[in-house]
Amino acid sequence: MDERLKVGVAGAGKMGALHLEKYLQIEDVEVVGFFEPSQARAEAIQAKLRVKAFDNPSALFFETDAVTIASPTASHYSLARMALEMGTHVLIEKPITQTVAEAEDLIRIAKEQALVLQVGFIERFRYHALVKNYPLSPVRFIETHRLSASLNREPSVDVVADLMIHDLDLVLSLVGEEPSNVSAIGVPVITDHCDLANVRLEFPSGAVANLNASRVSAKPFRKLRIFSTEAYASLDFIGNTVEVSYKIGNQIERKSTEPMAMDSLLDQCRHFAARARDGRSPLVRGEDGALALRYAGIVAAKIAERAAWRPKAPSFPTKSHTIV
Repeated sequence: MDERLKVGVAGAGKMGALHLEKYLQIEDVEVVGFFEPSQARAEAIQAKLRVKAFDNPSALFFETDAVTIASPTASHYSLARMALEMGTHVLIEKPITQTVAEAEDLIRIAKEQALVLQVGFIERFRYHALVKNYPLSPVRFIETHRLSASLNREPSVDVVADLMIHDLDLVLSLVGEEPSNVSAIGVPVITDHCDLANVRLEFPSGAVANLNASRVSAKPFRKLRIFSTEAYASLDFIGNTVEVSYKIGNQIERKSTEPMAMDSLLDQCRHFAARARDGRSPLVRGEDGALALRYAGIVAAKIAERAAWRPKAPSFPTKSHTIV
């Protein structure tokens, strides 16, 4: 009897293709196939990975126990809802949906169907791998920098939903409470949406987080700094290193790691497959995706509010004017 978990991927763009590659590396998983609306892309993926391309998502979901939704954000809700209603466990890429109401509906369906709904915040897995030997709570101050050198990310969303949402999820999970105050600034640079953003979150416990995101950087840069009552840690999410300083008496003890070999996407896919098998709650739940999305919306509203009240630039006289 074949007890392998049957999985598939809906949306075989860059991330979807990566999910397929990772699933193919998991021993107790059978990759049934994928759905990709672009025929040229589907044919290329099928030829490269030797995995079946399905003509429609419902046919794929019918054949699978679990599926990754890696399509553009606008189709996350419709595809995930279809999969859940057909009894399929779902791992959905971030952001979970376009609206919080859509996310809450998926959470409801997953609960009613007793299915796993996991959200693709891959940095959670990287974070836990980096700090597993270092206690860093309670958190007092967090600073994040997430800069991308790519201008060709998802053009339909701003930098908050595209990049910063990873750090919103991390911060909310680390502090363990919702902010009591949110302030934010942001500007469009290349696209019609906000491409640079700075956000400050203040929490009832007194913890503070300062988040920075950009998708017009000269090079990628992803760092997280945490100050707790016991230690200070600096995590490099590109180099996969961590530096930790502890206060022991009147002395400061510093520890650092060599670059760690890790594959966080593979870890995420293995975790999802395991949760689909045992039905336990995943590391990143649908509720976490909805919470991060809600605060991404609050941040976007704060940025828009500040932009609306931004004073106009002062006008100065030209050379033709006489200054008395």
